[in-house]
Amino acid sequence: MPGVHCPVSGAAALDARRDRDRPPEPRSGGHVSSPDQERRIFRDLIRALSGDGDVDVLMSTHDVAGLAEESDHVTVLTAGAVRFTGTTAD
Repeated sequence: MPGVHCPVSGAAALDARRDRDRPPEPRSGGHVSSPDQERRIFRDLIRALSGDGDVDVLMSTHDVAGLAEESDHVTVLTAGAVRFTGTTAD
C-alpha cells in the first residue's frame, strides 16, 4: 500500500485471506498524510483480517500506543526471551 508504513507486510496479510473479502483500501487514494491516519488504516486492516475470529494476526511493534485498541493478547520479548504474555487488560 503506497504511503502506509506498518510493521506487517500488507501482501502477506492479504495472502492469508486470499479467498475472503478484501480489507478496506487506504483513504485519500492511497496517500497517507499523518501518523493518526496511518494508525487508523492499520487498525482497519487488522480488524478486516481478524474480524470473523478464524484468522490470527501476529504483529511486531515497538510502538505500544493504542495497543489495547489493536490487540486482545500481547507477548513482550526482551533479548529474545518472553517477559510477559497475557491479555491487554492485564
